[in-house]
Amino acid sequence: MAYLARLRAEHAATLLLHSDQPVTCIGQAVGWPDQNYFARRFKAHYGLSATSYRARFATGAIHLAPAPAGWTTRAAGAG
Repeated sequence: MAYLARLRAEHAATLLLHSDQPVTCIGQAVGWPDQNYFARRFKAHYGLSATSYRARFATGAIHLAPAPAGWTTRAAGAG
């Protein structure tokens, strides 16, 4: 159960940083449909509310630069 809770919290954090979905929708998307339960679990994992987490880290989110010339990327499923 702890693994699943950690996975959900980490996925929620990713969604908070890279989408503009409301916090309640993100909680539902990761499998915590009860907003209060999502808030408690997220805060227990990160020490911040989901709203505070987004406000603090979303502006500093990593923006990937284009790959340098000569680099290739693999297609999904290739390999």
